[in-house]
This record gives sequence, C-alpha cells and structure tokens, in this order.
Amino acid sequence: MSAASGGQEHSFPERLAGWLYTHPRTVAALLAGLLLASAGSLPFLEMESGLDPFFDRTSPLQADLDSVNGHFVNDELIYVAYRTDDVFSRTSLEQVRALSEALQHLRLPGGEAEFSPVDKVTSLTHVKDLVGDADGFRTVPLVPEPTPEDPAALAALRERARRNPLIHGGLLSDVSPTVGALSVRLVDGLDDAQKAALVAEVRRLLAQEEQRGPTRFFLTGDPVIDADVAYHMQVDLERFVPIVYALVVVLLWMFSRRVPGVLLALANVTGALLVGMAALTWVGGSINNLSTILPPVMMVLGVANIIHFLSEWARNAREETPERAPVRTLAELLVPVFMCDLTTAVGFIALSVSPTPAMREFGIAAALAVMLSMVVTFLVLPLASRLRPASWYIRREQVRTPGWLDAWMAAYIRWVFRHPRWLVAASVFIVLIAGAGLLRLTVNEDNLEQFGEGTTLRQHTAFVEEHLGGTTQIVVSIRAEEPERFLEPAELRKLEALDAFLRREVGADHVTSLVDHVKLLHREFDEGRPESFRIPDTREQVAQLLQLDGDESLGEAVDASYQWVRGVARVREHGSTRLQELYERVNVYLQEHFPAREGYHAMATGQGRLWLEMTDNIVGSQVNSLALSFLLIFGPIFLVFRSVRAGLFTIPSNLFPIVCVMGWMGWTGIPLSLSTTMTSSVVLGIAVDDTLHFIQYMRERLRAHGNPERALAETLSTKGLGALWIALVLGVGMSVVVVSSFSPTRYFGLLTALAMVAGLVGELLLLPPLLLVTRTRLGVETPPQPGEPVLGTTSSTP
Repeated sequence: MSAASGGQEHSFPERLAGWLYTHPRTVAALLAGLLLASAGSLPFLEMESGLDPFFDRTSPLQADLDSVNGHFVNDELIYVAYRTDDVFSRTSLEQVRALSEALQHLRLPGGEAEFSPVDKVTSLTHVKDLVGDADGFRTVPLVPEPTPEDPAALAALRERARRNPLIHGGLLSDVSPTVGALSVRLVDGLDDAQKAALVAEVRRLLAQEEQRGPTRFFLTGDPVIDADVAYHMQVDLERFVPIVYALVVVLLWMFSRRVPGVLLALANVTGALLVGMAALTWVGGSINNLSTILPPVMMVLGVANIIHFLSEWARNAREETPERAPVRTLAELLVPVFMCDLTTAVGFIALSVSPTPAMREFGIAAALAVMLSMVVTFLVLPLASRLRPASWYIRREQVRTPGWLDAWMAAYIRWVFRHPRWLVAASVFIVLIAGAGLLRLTVNEDNLEQFGEGTTLRQHTAFVEEHLGGTTQIVVSIRAEEPERFLEPAELRKLEALDAFLRREVGADHVTSLVDHVKLLHREFDEGRPESFRIPDTREQVAQLLQLDGDESLGEAVDASYQWVRGVARVREHGSTRLQELYERVNVYLQEHFPAREGYHAMATGQGRLWLEMTDNIVGSQVNSLALSFLLIFGPIFLVFRSVRAGLFTIPSNLFPIVCVMGWMGWTGIPLSLSTTMTSSVVLGIAVDDTLHFIQYMRERLRAHGNPERALAETLSTKGLGALWIALVLGVGMSVVVVSSFSPTRYFGLLTALAMVAGLVGELLLLPPLLLVTRTRLGVETPPQPGEPVLGTTSSTP
C-alpha cells in the first residue's frame, strides 16, 4: 500500500491508516501500554469533597484568614442542635455532658498514631459562667458536677444561662425551651478525608444517643456540608457510569443491530473512561464536585467516535474489499475526527485560564483525556477490523432512517430555499430574545442549595437556623498599631456600635466580641445588677476586669496585648450574591469607623470571604475562557480551510447555542456557578464539530460541480440527519447527570444537553439560509459547470 490508485502516492492519513491496519501486534502493545498505565494510576486518584480545591491558597485573602486563625482560633465549627423534653432537666444535662466528653476525646487514625481532630467542645455543661457576690466574682462551670437534681437549682441554671450573652442564643434557643446546642471546633489543618471521618464519628455518636432516649439531634456546619458532598460525589459516580453504559448499549443496538458492535463500543467507552480518569491523576487533579462530570463526558465522546467509524465502515464495505474498507475508513476519519476532538479539547483547555485551581486542573485533564480517548479509538478500531468484517459489527445493508424523517428533511430543504430570509430573521429574533436574558444573568454559588430541600442536611440546617440563628460566620478582625488600645472605653464603645450594626444592618442573629466579655464582667463585679451590664467608664476598670477573668474563651475575642480583637457574626445567608452584599457593608463600615489613617487594620474575613473570592473569579474565568476558546478553536479552522470566508461561516451557528443557553439561564434564574460557568467553552468545543463536517462537505460538493445551491441541498440531505443523530447521542448522554445529587452538576448536564439541541437548531435554522442569502462559495473558486441547473428556481427543486 505504497501508492494510491492512479499511481499517486498515498496521503499521510492513508499511510498512517495502512500502518495501523498492517501492524496489529504493535498496535495491540501500544493500546495495552496506554490502558495499563491508566489503570495503574487510578489508585493514586484522590477525592476532595470540600471547597478546598476551588480556593486559591496563594491569595492575599487566604493569608489574611490564616493570620487571624493562627492568632486566635480556627473558625471551622460543627453545630449540633438537640430537641428534648426540657433542656435543663437533669437527664438532658447529663446526656449533654456525656456526649460533650465523648466528642472532646474523639480520636482518629493518622499516620503512625491516633490524633484528636477536636480542638474544643462548647456546650451547656462545658461552658464557663461568671458569678458575682459580696466577695467579688469568680468564673465557674455553668453546670456543676454532679448535675443538680433540685428543680429550683436547675431553674437557677436556666436563668443564669439566659442572662449570659455568651451562652444565650448560641447554646440556648430563644424560640423554644426544649432546644439547645453544642459546637465542635476542629483543629486547624485537617484534610477532607479527616473531616469526613470526624463527621462520620459525630453522626455515629449522635445515633447512639438517639437510640437511648427521646432526644433528637440536628447536625450542620461547613465540615458537615463537605462530608456530605464527598458522599454524594461517590453516589454520583456510582450512578453516572452504569447509566451511560446502559445508554451505550441502547443507542448502539439501535444503530448497529449487532451484539459485537455494541461490545466494540463498550470496549472503546471503557478505554476512554480509563484514560479520562487517569488524566486527572497525571495533571495533579482530584475527584471533586466539578470533575465528577468527566466520566460521562468521556464516555459520550467515545460513543460518538464509534458511531462515526461504524457508519463510514458500513458504507465503505459496500464499495471496497474487506481489507481495504477499514483502511479507507480510518484514513477518511483521521483528519475530521482529529479536528473535532481537538476543538473539543480546546474548549476544555480554555478553562486553564481560570484562577480557580480545580477548574484549571479539570480543563487540562479533560483536554488531555479527549485527545487520549481519540488515540484509544484509533488503536481499538484497526484491531477490531482485523478480527471480523464490518457486517459482524453493523448491518451490511445501508442504514436507513425512518421514512417520515427523510420526508421531513426533504420538506425542510424545500422550505429553506423558499424562505431563507425569513429563517435568518427568525434566528436573529431568537438571538435578540436570548440576548435580553443575558442581561439578567447573575453569579451565585450556594453550597447548601447544592442539596435538595428534602435532604437531611437541608432540614437539619433549617432547624438549627430557625431555633439558634445562622450558621454562616462573618469574622471581623481589627488590629491597632499600639498595644492595649482596646482597654480604652472609647474603643470598646466603637466595638459596641459595630456589634449593633452587625445585628441591625447585616442581620446577624448572634454576635460575640470583646464587648460581651467586658459588659458581663462589669455586671457580675457589681453583684449582678442589670444596670451595670455596660462598658466601664475608665481604662483602669476595664484592665482590672479583664485580668480577673478566668474564662479561656476570652482569648477568642482579644489577644494578650489587647491590641487585636476578633468578633464573629452569625448570619443565615448561604448564597454568594447576598453574602457579597453583607461583606461589602461590613467593610465599608470598617473603613469609615476604623480607618487605616488612625492606625487600624480592619477587615471582614472567614471561610465565606474566600468563597466569595472564588465566585468572583467565576465571572472572569467565564469571559476569559470563552474568549480563549473562540481564538483557539476558530483560529485553526481558518487555517485548515485556508479560507477566511469559510472560517467566518463556522462562527454564527456555533455562537447561536451559547447565546441561547446563557440567555435561557438568565430568563429562568439559573445562576453562573462553578459548574454552569464551564458550559459555554465546553459547548463551543463540542458544537463546532458538526459545523466542521457541514462546511467541509459543502466545499467538497462545490469543488465537484460548482453549484452553491445544489451543494447546499446535498449537504443538508447527507449531513443534516447525521447532525440530528449526533446531537441526540450527545444530548441524551450528557443529560444523564440530571440524576446527580447536586444542582450545579444537574444544571451542567441539562444546559449541555440543551446546547446540543440549540446547536442543531443553529446548524439547520441559521447556517443554511445564511449561506443562501449571502450566496457564498465558501472560498471555493471552481466555476459552475455549463448548463448546471440552479436549485431554488422554478425549473428545479431540491
């Protein structure tokens, strides 16, 4: 096979196809090596459940939070609310004491020895209270040991807890006397697996307690959300893969009606899945809330490649010898499949400009996986063709579409030629409507709303926030230039005004700061008189009170030099849009009342602030990745076609689905989030494939006879139904992620499936009439043949 028919040398695709077919041992060794290397790397693929993979740990905001947490305490808390007959009954208090002790002494395996993941448990039985009397005041446990039995003593404990602002609201409900709470502060530096193990142990302990009595427990907090994300990610993977495999079987059976053809597709899909997951490991990525969509993407693309090959192989088998047919098929598909997979990979690689680490890793891994899956396909197919002829994998007779579909396409072709301007106008109208929806797009990431309203986590969080206030913490840090500045009553009054602002303007349910400690100390020093619950008049009084305080929780509010204070406001907001507004309000207040020119360094920080930085990056990454996708995809297309005119006509029909889908998001209120922000770049890379086939085929027909209208009719008849079939495969394949436990992942699958449909509409509704209206020859200069009839006139029909 050194020369082509007619004495001409073979092109590179034909030479490569011939080599693949005639060297089965080498091809099998290459395939086995790639698959074994992929399988061998899978044990090193990690799962990261939380938002850590999405944070830029080198950002200044991260450094600020690390500084505050390192100077004071880690701000990661697990909230445990409980409902019982009476929070201050002896039975309930003893149960809380035992549970608190068990939580405080939890141990987890780590390395060579066990370690404690819990820094501090705060509960009614593990919190200090101030008691004032004639001799002064002292710090004592709120609930002494042994737990009192006398109802009067228990009632006194309730009253003391109610009067203490550091206890009331945080550990004791304002809404119901039967609801209390405790919090578990995590040690700093736990990874996702350790947090998940801790949450699992907490749940185990709570389940044991519920079996012993009527008390019911409610668990929430960021570590709990992270742990549940990990669980549902695993569930998603367990769902996605079997569903896609089932779809492969159904679609390939409908297409080939041959069991070996279905098995061939399954083998190719399995190979694509293996290299896809291995690519994550090779680029240093992980399985996270974003990369769980990679398996169905790889499997669906693997199916599309097989459909292209089997279809062309069946056609060539009717015209060529059994040995020549697969070689010709491989040669014909090599360039177009390479270009299609390259544009798809470019759509993913464009995500690498994102400042979000997980998105960068996913984009690079997915791009590598797409190209490697193409390699798998072109290694599997020649081996399969050496084993059996085409008729063993697909029906030998021509695969026909249903008669009604052929009739519909013929009628549509006639309509295109009769009303091209109306169709272009209709497309423009759709774009304008969608464009109006773009103006309504919002950016919002809600870590809690990833879960359905009926999930246990959502229900538990709702209960905690209804009875005990918000679980989202806004941490306020204010550092002065000189030591002991916050011993001044004037400074404490400024902090008191800040606390009032946080409650009034930010909507915080519960605010704790140095002011609470000072006012409580002052009241108890004055024998508990209510009127003394205020800031003392002199600096000396403040200093004396703070030196007498024996409550270690004071260190969470102020440092030993009284130069740096920390306050915490708990709010019920979980969406990034609303939280952004709250943080902006707080920072504006801090800049106004604690300005840098007066020696303050004031900021609002916390895990939520890092999360907002992440969502802010979404907008930039959406614009940047889409712009980069546009350049990297359409640039090579211009070069391949060697025609500016042909390249320009690939743009409108591929921007059409992006505008439609993004506009639909705006009209329906679906926000840009971690998952949905990828839709445009990914869809652009996938949707352009059919346009490449369409334009390339029409250029071939123009070279054959030079008649643009006839070439368009032939292209619609040949490629129109093919585009419909591929859109069906990709759309149905991507729609499997709607079974995900996470709404962002469901949205990605839904939007991608809709984009495939919109891409098909753009391919048929916009591109053909646009070609007719402009009467373009797509850069092909071959003149019409003499006497060639022109389609669309009264003398001819499509």
